[in-house]
Amino acid sequence: MSSLATKDHDFQKSLLPNSNNFFTELLSTLPKQNRVGTSRDLYKYQGFWYSSIILTGVIQAQKQFQALPTDIIIAGGPKTGNTWLKALCFAIATRKRYQDDHDHQIENHPFLSNLPHSLVPFLEVDFLKDTPTITNTREHTLLSKHMPYTSLPESIPSCGCYYKASLDKPDMFLFLKYEELKADTVFYVRKMAEFMCEPFSNEEEHEDMPEKIVRMFSFQSLSGLEVNKTGKFRPIGHVELDNCAYFRQGNTGDWKYHLTPEMAERIDTIKEEKLRGSGFWFGLDI
Repeated sequence: MSSLATKDHDFQKSLLPNSNNFFTELLSTLPKQNRVGTSRDLYKYQGFWYSSIILTGVIQAQKQFQALPTDIIIAGGPKTGNTWLKALCFAIATRKRYQDDHDHQIENHPFLSNLPHSLVPFLEVDFLKDTPTITNTREHTLLSKHMPYTSLPESIPSCGCYYKASLDKPDMFLFLKYEELKADTVFYVRKMAEFMCEPFSNEEEHEDMPEKIVRMFSFQSLSGLEVNKTGKFRPIGHVELDNCAYFRQGNTGDWKYHLTPEMAERIDTIKEEKLRGSGFWFGLDI
């Protein structure tokens, strides 16, 4: 998760000149591979594979997005806890607007009728929409992205590695591990609030506000909401997703029930090879 400094926002959604021809021509020049189990193709762009609709959004964001110093951008790969992290960030940033004095959600809280992804939109998907859905809080704009750092818009500072950047510039980059967030959520909610320049006041601490946020927006509480059990998320291409698809068990160490020892050993070998020399360590026996 990072706060990134640059110029003013430019949320013009007009497509690039002759955009259809531009993207058609671009796709024809890229390495292509069929997505297993579907009739759709993936295209290799700047070292990573994308579907055509996501690639269109990535390029659109690269060409037109301008970041602000107060932007909060939640950066993470798919299935790494983004849904829950978005909920916590939104709850922290808007806590004075949407929560009452009791230990429960008020009737008009956005989470009662919206998936967290709807409240904290994806840069490479929602930026294409005619009407921006960017979530403006009192002090910040909350955004998210799955795209790798090699494909970030130029207005977002290139850091090469988010982990190393978080060590060199802790005021701009906050690096979180899902396992640690799950193990001590209250501690990291306080840490996120400080990073977002929204630290909890003495009065809020006295009222156990960090603990209340953790309880109200826990993975279990969110997955139990009607909107997340029966609602549907916006179509991506021609695929409409059920909201419940974003709420699995979220347990650490669950891989033991899905991977063989040989598969786990292979992943560990790849992990050690890729992380060698980075100084990064997961720090947990999961």
